[in-house]
Amino acid sequence: CFFEESMRRLPEGEIGNRSGIVLVGLIAAIMICAILGIAIITLSTSSAYINTTFNSFNQARYLADSARRYQLSFPLTTTGTYTFTTADGDRFEIDVAAGCTTYRGIANPGTSFEALRQWSEGASCP
Repeated sequence: CFFEESMRRLPEGEIGNRSGIVLVGLIAAIMICAILGIAIITLSTSSAYINTTFNSFNQARYLADSARRYQLSFPLTTTGTYTFTTADGDRFEIDVAAGCTTYRGIANPGTSFEALRQWSEGASCP
């Protein structure tokens, strides 16, 4: 019977051609798991960085819009740059020049996530 032949015992001291196959398989499985783990960590870290950067640029845009709304509510007519800082350290600036007003929003100033958005309005703006 085939089953009986495959179950026969090898003579003592004879290992056969199966030596180490389990160890090789185990090492391969550990390597695959390690590679997958590193890939997941890398993807999650880069996703968090992209999300933080995106949020910084959105915050800078909102700050520049706040500068424009401030200028509409409380018109600044004297030439110069006016800087306003929020409670969390972000700021917006209004740069008034002859015929051109520039609005700037700066989010996370002084950090690696610093973001700047600006636009200008007026007849003599570049």
